[in-house]
Amino acid sequence: MRVKNWLTTASYSYLIIVILGFMALWFSPFLVSLSTVLVGLLFLLNWRSFSFGSVPFGILHYSLLTIVLLVAIDGFRSSFYGISGAKIGLVVGFVFLILAGFLFFKQVPTKLVFVALVFTSAVAVVDCIAVSNYFVNKEELDSLLLQSKSIPIPNMHHIHFGILNAWCVILLVGLLVHNYLSSGVYRTFGVVCLVVIIISTHILSSRTGLVALYLASAFGSIHYAFYHKNYKQILLLLAGLAALSLTAYSLSTSLRNKVANSIEDVNSWGVSEEINHKSMAMRMEAYKASAYTLSKNLLGVGANRLQVKMNEGYNRTGSPLWPENRIDPHNQFLEFGVKYGLFGVASLLFFFFGLIRLGRHNSVFLAAVMLTFISMQFESLLERQTSLYFLAVLIPLFFHLFTFVRQSNKFSGS
Repeated sequence: MRVKNWLTTASYSYLIIVILGFMALWFSPFLVSLSTVLVGLLFLLNWRSFSFGSVPFGILHYSLLTIVLLVAIDGFRSSFYGISGAKIGLVVGFVFLILAGFLFFKQVPTKLVFVALVFTSAVAVVDCIAVSNYFVNKEELDSLLLQSKSIPIPNMHHIHFGILNAWCVILLVGLLVHNYLSSGVYRTFGVVCLVVIIISTHILSSRTGLVALYLASAFGSIHYAFYHKNYKQILLLLAGLAALSLTAYSLSTSLRNKVANSIEDVNSWGVSEEINHKSMAMRMEAYKASAYTLSKNLLGVGANRLQVKMNEGYNRTGSPLWPENRIDPHNQFLEFGVKYGLFGVASLLFFFFGLIRLGRHNSVFLAAVMLTFISMQFESLLERQTSLYFLAVLIPLFFHLFTFVRQSNKFSGS
């Protein structure tokens, strides 16, 4: 009994710490790091309550262990110097956060919807600030969007914020679909947050966030219709997504400018001078250089040698990019491949297989997994503290909300 009471107390402490850490994403990397360390300590104090090899968690746990081992081996090879040493701290923190989420969220099922509303309301507030800034400087920012620039987000990379917005859209839709907001006041609050985030997403988000959101939503909708054997819903749901995108395009100048810039970007492919001014074209060159580097270094080159070997890849593939535009892979699978070889790519596939196995019966969880998978094709989310933190917190939150303890999650404000 004493052990159970301690675990419950630790779980409430975890909720406070991760909420504060989530809020700190916009103003204090130090507090995010402190939150990660405290969560790690809480988990170590309660690790005996965690079943590492339990089905279906086993696959996910082994994939996380594989990733840690790959990063640790790379750190050992480089005497823990430079980027390789720093990556160990980031990845170990990510693993502790995600394992702690699976452990502690399970103990407080009636508080999960409250946590979800806190997270989404925080994102909605930042959205309002960023959108207000956009309208104050609308003419200038609209012109910058035509030049492959972005709308500034307070203290967060715009691509990561777009992906976080997409996570929040799926989260709020999931709460409403599962009828977790049983009180009229909280249901209204959830709907208002959802509307704010959807509108802001179409104004602020990068192409990565928007593409990932729409594809993940389509995937989740199709899975939901097939799982419930209601095939007519597929057409209705897809028509709804099409109507939303067309409405957003007709109303949002920033979205139209992003689409226009994307068309120009595609047309610049193969034109040596033009691609130096187009972000998608630069990514295509990065993918080619990364694929070449991986093909010549099947066991990886290590984090410390990534840039040197990428430059060699750019030269070998005859890239016309100027030196200042020769970016890193911007694809998590290629990034892990170049750093850690084919084992790095396999570890990520193993990780996603574990996630799919966890939530294969729930459309909301699978939509979130698909969102992450698609985002990683265009951005290296496991290389920055911000995205590592919100992924490690949201993945177990989604699992316990939508696949594990669904009957205990309704929130009426009591």
